[in-house]
Amino acid sequence: MSVKSPLIVSLALAAALAGCSSQSTDSGTGSPTPSGPSASATASATENGIREQSAPDIVKTASTNAAAATSVHLQGDGTCPSGKFHADLALSNDGLGQGEVKFSPYTLKMVSTPQTLYLQAEPAFWSSMTTDADAAKIGSKWVAVPASGNPCLAALGSLQSVVAAYLTFTGIPVKEKSLSVHGVPAQLVSISPDITLWVSAVGTPLPVQMSEVSSQTKMLFSEWSKPVVITVPKSSDTIDASTLAKKP
Repeated sequence: MSVKSPLIVSLALAAALAGCSSQSTDSGTGSPTPSGPSASATASATENGIREQSAPDIVKTASTNAAAATSVHLQGDGTCPSGKFHADLALSNDGLGQGEVKFSPYTLKMVSTPQTLYLQAEPAFWSSMTTDADAAKIGSKWVAVPASGNPCLAALGSLQSVVAAYLTFTGIPVKEKSLSVHGVPAQLVSISPDITLWVSAVGTPLPVQMSEVSSQTKMLFSEWSKPVVITVPKSSDTIDASTLAKKP
C-alpha cells in the first residue's frame, strides 16, 4: 500500500499505523473501566436473558446490536508493528470519531472521517517527523492524513470500523462460567483460545469487552448510543500532510 504524502511515508509511526491487531481469555482486570450507566450496573439488576442463548447466538446478538447502535465510547489497548497504543475515543455511526490515541511518548488528538484523519500533536512530535520550519508551521493546527493510508488508525475511527475490526469474529464460540466484568453483569464467550468477548447481561446485550491475548489487545465498550458531538476541524485550521517535507 502506497501513501502519497512524503511526510507520512517517512513516519516510523505512520508505518506502524498500517497494521494494528484487529481481533481479540482474561478475567477482565487490567485496562480502564468503562464509564457511563452500564459500568455501574450491579448483579441485582434484572438480566436480559443473554446467558440462556447459545454461544454463537450470543456473539451474533452482540455484534448485531453493536452495528445497530448510534455511538459508543471506546477505551482500549492494542499493538501496531512499532509498539503498543492506547485509545480513548467517542465514535458515531455516521463515520466520525474523536478522542486521543497514545503512542508512547506521544499523544495524538484525532478527529476521523471516512476519508480523512485529522491529527493534532505536541510540537515535539512534529519536530521529530518533519523539518523545523514545517513543524513551526503546524503549531496547533490539525494535520490531515488520508484514512486509506493509515488503516490502523482508521480501524479506530468510527463505530462501523470498530465493529468490523474488533467485533467481527470467526471460530466456534464457547460459553464460559462468568458473572461480571468491570462491575457489569456479563456473559463471557471464548471465540478461540486466544480471543474472548464479554456481553452485557443487563439492558441491551452489547459488547462490554473483547480481548486477544497474543496481540495484547483489550477493547472496552460503554455508553452505547449516548449522544456524542464530534467537531471536524475547519479547513483554515488544518494542514495537508502531503505539503509537509520529510525530515532530513
